Amino acid sequence: MLPPRSVLITGASRGLGLEFVKQFLQVPTPPEFLFATCRNPDNAKELQEVAKSSSSITIMKLDVSEMNTIEEAKKLVESKVGAGGLNLLINNAGINKKVTLETVTPDMMLDTFNINVNGPLFTTKVIK
Repeated sequence: MLPPRSVLITGASRGLGLEFVKQFLQVPTPPEFLFATCRNPDNAKELQEVAKSSSSITIMKLDVSEMNTIEEAKKLVESKVGAGGLNLLINNAGINKKVTLETVTPDMMLDTFNINVNGPLFTTKVIK
């Protein structure tokens, strides 16, 4: 299998997303472009530390519930990868609200659906 030249990971500030970033840096031929996205790059301290180890990492804002950030991410990716396009998109961002049947509200469910279902769908649609 050929290694991907360019990878975009959503939700890369912690957890699985951050681990994906770390693992891609350890493969024999790491991606030339590794886009690590999160809602608040300024607060992503561990991701910023990891990024110091590789010039291939670009940290950028992408909130899957905000279309304007998805569009901005697309522009940045296109400006860097050019005609080659993005090779791999890992839609990792999501939420899991800790609620019970007694405490859940319709707004909570709509928010969860928007982030966990609409977010990956429209991120994929825009950034392809």
